[in-house]
Amino acid sequence: MFNKLFQSNKQTNPFEDFLKKHGTNPEVELIDGALVERMPPHMEAEKLRVWLQWLLADYLKAIEGGILIDSTIPIAITTRRARRASLAYINSENVGILRNNAAYGVPDLVIDILSPHALASDLSVREGDYRTIEVPEIIFLDPVRHTARVLRRRGREYEEERLIETATLQLAMLDSIAIPMSALMREPRPPVNEMLNKLLNG
Repeated sequence: MFNKLFQSNKQTNPFEDFLKKHGTNPEVELIDGALVERMPPHMEAEKLRVWLQWLLADYLKAIEGGILIDSTIPIAITTRRARRASLAYINSENVGILRNNAAYGVPDLVIDILSPHALASDLSVREGDYRTIEVPEIIFLDPVRHTARVLRRRGREYEEERLIETATLQLAMLDSIAIPMSALMREPRPPVNEMLNKLLNG
């Protein structure tokens, strides 16, 4: 159904126009057919994103499985809406959703790293978009408050888990690897190679 929606609207598809003009520009999203600027990345959020992207990309390379995308790859919600997650994981069996530098389907895992300036109303709408396409696992990381909010789909509903700095973040859709929240939220973060070895041998 998801792909049919895009195939049947190629002539009047705002998402396709958005891709042609702003495809790899991480600063804009498509909301109800209109171009909307994303909030500039906060320094703490960006440092966390870079570390986590490096770690997860190296992990996937080591196990030879799946693809990690960042905000340069928009995720289609409808033909009139597109989101850019901080990071998203797509497993090996699902990589066919990637084409034309966009995700035309449902990532297995979406991670958004929050800015301290993000409005609760904006986050609620973003979460609603991920729920609309039924992303199995949605994670919001808050590097300022040192917390995480995890949503996992169970049947038709989502179960919610809130994590504090002393907890461990488990990525259920990514081999259930576990990353200590302290490693994510506190600097200096562990060297990526050190954390990678723990993930591979843990």
